[in-house]
Amino acid sequence: MKRVLVILLVAMLVLPVIPIAAQDDAVVSRLEEYNENLPQGYGVISVEDLLVKMAEEDVFLLDVRQPEEYEAGHIPDSVSVPLRTLGENLDVLPSFDAQIIVICQGGFRAMIGMTSLHVLGYENAFDLKGGYGAWVAEELDVTTEA
Repeated sequence: MKRVLVILLVAMLVLPVIPIAAQDDAVVSRLEEYNENLPQGYGVISVEDLLVKMAEEDVFLLDVRQPEEYEAGHIPDSVSVPLRTLGENLDVLPSFDAQIIVICQGGFRAMIGMTSLHVLGYENAFDLKGGYGAWVAEELDVTTEA
């Protein structure tokens, strides 16, 4: 787990200074591949496991996509806090012991958001494996309402 956190923290520091084109080609694709292959228990939760968790207990759905992505469609009851503004909007989050599921389009930004929350003390934060795209692929409910 320490190795994952170190890699993600380094990525968080490096990504803002890498040109967008380079991000798309090398770093982002490698991190997305890494994220897809993480075993269960490393902070990643599948859509199926999320549905079970949602039926059994309260979860806070944190969507870290950009506002235009969120407005185009999102999981019902999710809260929009773009990743770039997460540090400025910690007051939106529930208590440190709450179950937080971080969602983005495919899992990459959610992985960074989840790791950031772990560093801040939110030990029950998880990354939705495959992100919003996986949710849509399962043909589950989505909404455009705020």
